[in-house]
Amino acid sequence: MRSQVRRHLLVAFVVLVTTSPALGDERSTARRFDDARRDEPSLTAFLKTMPKGGDLHHHFPAGMFAEEIVRVLSTRKVFVDLATGKLYPDDGPGRVAAERLITDDGVRYQFLNAAS
Repeated sequence: MRSQVRRHLLVAFVVLVTTSPALGDERSTARRFDDARRDEPSLTAFLKTMPKGGDLHHHFPAGMFAEEIVRVLSTRKVFVDLATGKLYPDDGPGRVAAERLITDDGVRYQFLNAAS
C-alpha cells in the first residue's frame, strides 16, 4: 500500500515538474506569435523556426508530398485535367497523359497548381 502511494506521489511530482516550464514556454511563444503576426516577413520567420516549418499536422493522403503524387501518377495509365487537377481513365479535352507530369515542367506546374 505504501509503495503504491509513493508511486502515485512520484508520478504526480514528475508531471508537475515537467509541465510547469512548458506552460511558461507556451506563454512566451504566444507573445512572440502575436508580435510576429503584425507583418508577413516576421510571421514567415517565426513559422520557419517551428518544427516542420509550422506544419503541425497533416491529413493522409492529402499530406503526401507533391513529388510523390507526381511520381505515382506518372506510372499510371490515367489522364489529368490541367484546369481542375482531376484524373480520368481516358483522354479528353484539356487532358494530358499523366506520364507527362515527369517529362514536362509546364504540365507538372499546371497540374500542381490546379490540384492544390
